[in-house]
Amino acid sequence: MNGPPSFSEFNGRTAYEVLGVNEGATADQIAKAYRSLMRTVHPDVGGTAEQAQMVNAAVLWLTKHRHDYDRHLEQKREQDRERERAQQRAREREQRLDQAREHRSTGNEPGVNVTWTARPAADPHGFTDLGGTDLGGRTAYEVLGVAEDAHPRVIDRAYLELLVTTGPDQADTIDTAYRWLTHHRGEYDRYLKQRRDHLKRQAERTRRARSNPPAPAPSDAVQAPHFTDFTGRTAYEVLRVRENASAAVIHEAYAARMRSGASEQADPAGSDEQTDIMDAYLTLTQHRPGYDDYLTQERARSRERASTQERASTAAATRPPQPPRTDGNRKPEKPVKPSPRPPRTQTGGWNRNAVIAVLIALVLPIIGAPVCVALGIIALRQIQRTRERGRGLAVLAIIISVLDVVAAVVLFAMN
Repeated sequence: MNGPPSFSEFNGRTAYEVLGVNEGATADQIAKAYRSLMRTVHPDVGGTAEQAQMVNAAVLWLTKHRHDYDRHLEQKREQDRERERAQQRAREREQRLDQAREHRSTGNEPGVNVTWTARPAADPHGFTDLGGTDLGGRTAYEVLGVAEDAHPRVIDRAYLELLVTTGPDQADTIDTAYRWLTHHRGEYDRYLKQRRDHLKRQAERTRRARSNPPAPAPSDAVQAPHFTDFTGRTAYEVLRVRENASAAVIHEAYAARMRSGASEQADPAGSDEQTDIMDAYLTLTQHRPGYDDYLTQERARSRERASTQERASTAAATRPPQPPRTDGNRKPEKPVKPSPRPPRTQTGGWNRNAVIAVLIALVLPIIGAPVCVALGIIALRQIQRTRERGRGLAVLAIIISVLDVVAAVVLFAMN
């Protein structure tokens, strides 16, 4: 045999079934089964040549080429399963078409009696963009030919009529549009509004960019002005995903972020955040390779700037002080002395405590000496802070009080 045997060579059975062993049998079990069968199917003991040839072919594949035969079996079974799924889809589509023709001929309302089974969706909010390929660049309303405020019965009737009048190649597109408008209409309408608002902002941004063209970027920079519209964050940080995240993870994060930001619709800051989320999602789905290159270049430039600044600061810290430069015959210039501070001038009126201290020192020479000294010290501090006049009076009051006390002590000692 030049290739793997087909099921017809074993009369619709596998090589394992011919030998009567399971698919996990060992080589010893296969050899034992082969010897047992040959004792009954060999032409010399009453068997036929066809049976012996079938047993020989089975043991050949299970001993010499078992790996290839197992792979052949798996492929064959997968083809059978795919064929069964295709036949099931065809039967369901024919059933829907027959039901649509019946409703159309009888004139009954199809809204309640339609037995339509939606295809499972990995993410019910994963709507195709307005420029996507699932709906040919149209909205679900445009696919079904209904208005955006159409009643659900009108949508059902349009769906059934399209199934009858269109070909099988458009059935998937019609099913997708009908599923969005019957199972997830609220989310789809909100998505359409957000998407249209985003397209309007993008058109306005493009118009402004054309009226005020930016300065030319360096030749090694990635020409992507929308890569820097995330207020100091990257697109991955806006969607809160890792940089090696798959497309499915990015899509789920986008849907979660948009649902969590729906409550912030009236807040201007929330609207800006939703704009950043949508721009980040479009960047990572449509321009991800260029955006990754842009991030790599920006980080390399940031590291280069940081290392340059670090080297400059290190060199400035370790550089020894340079002596003043001198010519051949000229003496080095003397350092210029700083000019003395100007004298502090007194402004304002006379300090009250200084005047009172002098009066008490003159009127009550001995009894008021402690009060004069205290008032004089307080007056000096006030004059230093407020620049008032009376410094001499405060000093004079302190001197008079000290002299009065000394004189009183001397007189007391003489008596």
